[in-house]
Amino acid sequence: MGLSWQAWITLGVVTLIFLALLREWARPEVIMMGGLVVLMATGVLPPEQALQGFASPALFTIAALLIITAGIQRTDALRIVHRWLTFSGDRVHEGQVLGRILPVTALLASFINNTPLVAFWIPILQDLAERYGLALSRMLLPLNYATIVGGMITLVGTSTNLVASQVLEQHGLPPFGLFDLTPVGLPVAVVAVAFLLLVGHRLLPARSSSNDAEETEAFQFELRVRPGGGLGGKTVREAGLRALGRAYLAHIQRDGEVLGPVGPEDRLQDGDVLTFVGDPAMMDRLLRRPGLERVMTSRRTGSAGPPAVLPLYEAVVSDTSVLVGRSLKEVRFRERFGGVVVAIRRRGERIDGGLGTVPLKVGDVLLIEAPPGFDHRWKNGGEFYLVVRRDRPYASVPERGPVALLWLAAAVAGHLALDLPLVVTTMIAAGGMVMTRCLEYEHLRHVVRPGLLVTIAAGLGIAQAIESSGLAATIGRGVQMVGYSTGLLGLLVALYIATVLVTELVTNAAAVAFMMPIALNLAKSVGLDPRPLAVLVTIGASAGFISPIGYQTNLMVMGIGRYRVQDFVRVGLPLSLLVGVTAISVVLWQVGN
Repeated sequence: MGLSWQAWITLGVVTLIFLALLREWARPEVIMMGGLVVLMATGVLPPEQALQGFASPALFTIAALLIITAGIQRTDALRIVHRWLTFSGDRVHEGQVLGRILPVTALLASFINNTPLVAFWIPILQDLAERYGLALSRMLLPLNYATIVGGMITLVGTSTNLVASQVLEQHGLPPFGLFDLTPVGLPVAVVAVAFLLLVGHRLLPARSSSNDAEETEAFQFELRVRPGGGLGGKTVREAGLRALGRAYLAHIQRDGEVLGPVGPEDRLQDGDVLTFVGDPAMMDRLLRRPGLERVMTSRRTGSAGPPAVLPLYEAVVSDTSVLVGRSLKEVRFRERFGGVVVAIRRRGERIDGGLGTVPLKVGDVLLIEAPPGFDHRWKNGGEFYLVVRRDRPYASVPERGPVALLWLAAAVAGHLALDLPLVVTTMIAAGGMVMTRCLEYEHLRHVVRPGLLVTIAAGLGIAQAIESSGLAATIGRGVQMVGYSTGLLGLLVALYIATVLVTELVTNAAAVAFMMPIALNLAKSVGLDPRPLAVLVTIGASAGFISPIGYQTNLMVMGIGRYRVQDFVRVGLPLSLLVGVTAISVVLWQVGN
């Protein structure tokens, strides 16, 4: 039986979507939404059916989880886990560190988005690598993989699971419960973590954990040790200036000398100017700590009271600028431009010396605190190639960490104990995060990622087209034919491999949206319970281990750990096979019972 015209159009649209995502012709949400519009315009899907995904409970659940995760991240609620990493003795190896971190990380990832978890652990692993002489490259990738498999354990572990649940509901089946994935996801996570601890990290090369690659792309900013603030006389470690997150203390300026590189036992003195390299978001967070202050205030001229909180702007120094070859002090930047340079970034080169005294170069990026309108005043003046306003990073509020964890616990408990829909409990918890100021209202537009939500909603609509056009049934028959020679086992293997191949090429949410209708039609055609096959596809859609683009956090650790593509293949390929064998074995047992 041949394909209908609707199926041919759907196949063409899906193929173009794959190609566009691979070639990165546009942002994923633009590509997915464009494909959905084509399906509506050609009559494959009526608008009311195509746009159902935008009213999906899964979409609101994902948005609420993004807010909850941001609240936990902003309050540093997971800092308590750092206490578990106190090792006795001076000889520590990578396996010991991973033995403490990976199981905890996988457990946390079953309820918390993996991106902030990876961001949380990176500086801690960097500190441990430097302190004990360990290879960071043998720890970061296993950590990343542990968060991915941890997300397979529960429904809220990753947005991929929620999309899968919504597709089930679209097909008239009960959605996944909070722990419906656990019978498969938990054994998968246990096997995967055991592999990473026993074998996986040993397959990785022991490369230098130097930060040089990061430094060339990071801003440099300065803070002063406030006299009488309590930090004078303390070591860098005692002052809590190690494992900061997305920045590190590079050197200290004292009595006209630059001291560095800075070690954890170096002592601070009142009046020291500390130079940090990294994300300037850390500047506002560090200023909330007692004992640190700005080197220069940004108070408006003639104003009284505390320094004004001004907008931030990024400006790129042009070749015609008066700044080229001169320092900020020499040009009297504050008086001349009406702003304060709080950080500088120089591509491909480390900046030596203080911000005010270093000669600037063409292409240097300045982070400037200035009154509103700075960008309009200077964008056409010839001093800068580009002047753009930058959203001001928000500071952490660690005192609200316990409150944030209580809201997370309340979301889970309300769903389990009171049998409330997950969308209701997560939205209540997200609102609670804002009401208790774990997250400020004005931060919501940065936290709720419209692009991700549009991608998911469009993906749900495209999944409807794959099903209703008959394309899913046709592809399902093809997978079924592949599996005929070895029976049910071959069918499950073919389904898992197809899902993994798709998820390595496109986004995880798109992969599960494409493959779930195929799995459900396949189950129907061979007379199987569809839920075990749905779980297998959901697990396979998150198994993006082999390629750096297979999962978003793969790219996070790639540069920091100095990984190459072959490193992902070396560890990710056997890990993907192990995950597949474990998941297929459990699903076979479920089908047999």
